[in-house]
Amino acid sequence: TGEQFLGAHVPIATLGWGVVAVQPLSDAYAAPERLGRWLLWVALACTAGAVVLGWQFGRTLTGPVLRLAEATRRMASGDLTARVTPESGDEVGALAVAFNSMAERLQESYRDLERRVEERTRELQAKTKELEAFTYTVAHDLRAPLRGIDGFSQVLLEDYGEKVDEAGRHCLETVRDCTKRMGTLID
Repeated sequence: TGEQFLGAHVPIATLGWGVVAVQPLSDAYAAPERLGRWLLWVALACTAGAVVLGWQFGRTLTGPVLRLAEATRRMASGDLTARVTPESGDEVGALAVAFNSMAERLQESYRDLERRVEERTRELQAKTKELEAFTYTVAHDLRAPLRGIDGFSQVLLEDYGEKVDEAGRHCLETVRDCTKRMGTLID
């Protein structure tokens, strides 16, 4: 029939006979093949279990780190209220506690800085008002003598213009031009 057989012969020495066992080859390999398939399924199940456990362990380990990284990104973008809930007492939990402490100190420093900026702004506004009052007073005090110089120069030109030579008139005109420029500078 074309079927192959597996056989074994064991002689029995005292009788001169022997025992022969014959089995079809497909039957002989059936048990090892079943064992191989069973071992393959066990290996696949163990691998799948290891993958699931690894994934779960990774999530448990990386989850708090990812939340800490997200809070750090929020803090870097200016959200000083970002905090992390410590989920364990290990190194990652200690890091979350340290992050929260740092964030609190940073927020306090920011509030202190804002308070100091407001205080300095009020001081600067007060100094600016004082400076404005001072410049107004100085400008007013400088204008009175300038008006006098300009007025007396004009009187000299009008009343004594023909008695003063050309060089004298030029000097008086120059004095008047200078007082006008000085008035512009004061303004």
